[in-house]
Amino acid sequence: MKKYILLFILVFNAIASDYKKDIILYSKELDTKYNIDYKIILSYIKTESNFNQYAMLLKTKDVNFVINVLKDFKIKTFKTFGDFISILPENKKSAEKIYNLIFPNIKNLKIVDYDLGLMQLNRKTIQNYKISTYKALFDFKQNMLIGADILRGCFVTFNHNSTIENVVECYNKGTNINILNKSNKKYYEKIIKNFNEISKEYL
Repeated sequence: MKKYILLFILVFNAIASDYKKDIILYSKELDTKYNIDYKIILSYIKTESNFNQYAMLLKTKDVNFVINVLKDFKIKTFKTFGDFISILPENKKSAEKIYNLIFPNIKNLKIVDYDLGLMQLNRKTIQNYKISTYKALFDFKQNMLIGADILRGCFVTFNHNSTIENVVECYNKGTNINILNKSNKKYYEKIIKNFNEISKEYL
């Protein structure tokens, strides 16, 4: 029995490793396309989803109701804080089960906002780029492409007329300079911490 468990762990780690390699390779393509250091892109991915392609963050007006629905469907990979529910599916099969439960029933579940995928694309962003929620969640290259495009927009907007903190936090907080200036800079600190860690790993 122990041998089978060990084999499963080795296979799972190999699959996870290959998947992460695909993310790194594509981040390098985006580096060339948008002239954004690929380690910066990876820093945002680590901050936003910790490299879980299927990460979902839901904001709902009725957290307890959504929790009960998830429990009824034997879904355990979630955490709650305030009006938000963070779901981290273990694999694509689990993610599709959750997606097919949540997104056809958004109104009934009173979900008012959501972030999806590696770079946690927001509902408005997904709508503005005119892609489906399914593609935003399950097509990691499309997710990263849009995320990198947003990063480029932040750099162009604030590069010469604001602080580096505002450039970094623009991805999370938008382009309203008043909101950015009032930020406690916690998001900036997370990005810098992850960038430093990733820079050591991928010199």
